[in-house]
Amino acid sequence: MTRSILITSTAALAIFASAMTASADGKMRGHMTAPAFEELDLNGDSQISADELAAQAQVRFDKIDSNKDGKLSVEELSAEHAAEMNKRMEKRQAKMMKKLDKDGDGLLTIEEMQAGKSDKMTKRMMSRLDENDDGMISKEEYDAMKSKGGKHGKKWGKGHDKDHGTGQNQDTNEDNT
Repeated sequence: MTRSILITSTAALAIFASAMTASADGKMRGHMTAPAFEELDLNGDSQISADELAAQAQVRFDKIDSNKDGKLSVEELSAEHAAEMNKRMEKRQAKMMKKLDKDGDGLLTIEEMQAGKSDKMTKRMMSRLDENDDGMISKEEYDAMKSKGGKHGKKWGKGHDKDHGTGQNQDTNEDNT
């Protein structure tokens, strides 16, 4: 019995550990949200036992197992991940709206969005892109920044010059480059 509880608890911890990663700020990141302590402490004794961990893991598994076959498919895991991402995105968007929506109408104007940007951010962007410091960004400087990372060595990352998922490079001037 004790061995069974230990194995189940280890499996429960593995499910939670593989689904989440801790960031430097201590917040959990990943495709599952860490349950609240109270959700894990099923008997309310302010301690979490191995049995309680196993029970919570089963609850979480059952929630994700939408077809109730006792197995998790890629589709079920993807659906859970998408739902968690949507929740986080909605929170982030609500926070942004609260910060930027100065007139409180629940809508953002271009003026409200621009007011959220600082001159410091604009100067930093120009500094990264304007290789020759002439106060202007040429196509060559822009292209160089995308391919080499600009004078600050920052790279945009793979895919920013792609045609939104088609895998084809955009050739806006049709010179095959």
